[in-house]
Amino acid sequence: MIKRFKQTMTVLSLALSIVLLFASSAFAAAIDVSYKILSTSDKGGIVYDNTVTVEEGSTVFAALQQVSNDRGIPIVHSGSGANLYVSAINGAMENKYPGEYSGWMYRVNNELLSYAADDPNGAVLHAGDDVTWYYAVPAETYFTKIDNTTVSGSTLTVNVKAEKFDDVINWDLSGFTGLEGATVVAKQGGVERTATTNSNGDAVFTGLSSGTWQILVKDKYFTSGALNYAIEHTKSSVHTVIIP
Repeated sequence: MIKRFKQTMTVLSLALSIVLLFASSAFAAAIDVSYKILSTSDKGGIVYDNTVTVEEGSTVFAALQQVSNDRGIPIVHSGSGANLYVSAINGAMENKYPGEYSGWMYRVNNELLSYAADDPNGAVLHAGDDVTWYYAVPAETYFTKIDNTTVSGSTLTVNVKAEKFDDVINWDLSGFTGLEGATVVAKQGGVERTATTNSNGDAVFTGLSSGTWQILVKDKYFTSGALNYAIEHTKSSVHTVIIP
């Protein structure tokens, strides 16, 4: 009798554990992250720029897979976890340019991480994170960001900062500084204005009409090295500014 009772309790305990396990999986907390995929202009330019809802504890790559499945964006990858490597997104393959290494990199909150995108020890997402995948030629590509926008009446000042690899042997980054010579675009409906950043990284627009404007850096900015023609490539993500 006692033996049967213990056996019954063991079965019930096991069943309860399974139920709780499935319940915890079913009700895992969801988080929202901003997610961008910036490719070369011939492979879609701004491929994706939106908010993604994923389960808490998801990796950067898990979110990429979700975007890929939801939007039909093909990705090519090998390995998993800390050994994951993404070689192509939306048809843009690594090593596109002869004589120069090129391929996909990702950043979280504008920081280039040293972890594989599926590494549970360093690539786990948190609520409010901003993820950017971008195609790069590390020796020449600046990663640009709109650091600040200031509105004064009908005048808009956009500050653009960027960083690149000073050394692709040791993978040393320059750190973000004001980017001179970048083209910034301001769009409102069918109206498009452009301005070039000065030595401080500031692009100034004057006489803008009131309302909502979409702001972006026209191209991923390249140095005047062997691939200076690559200035044609992708636009940055889009920022919204309101002129009173």
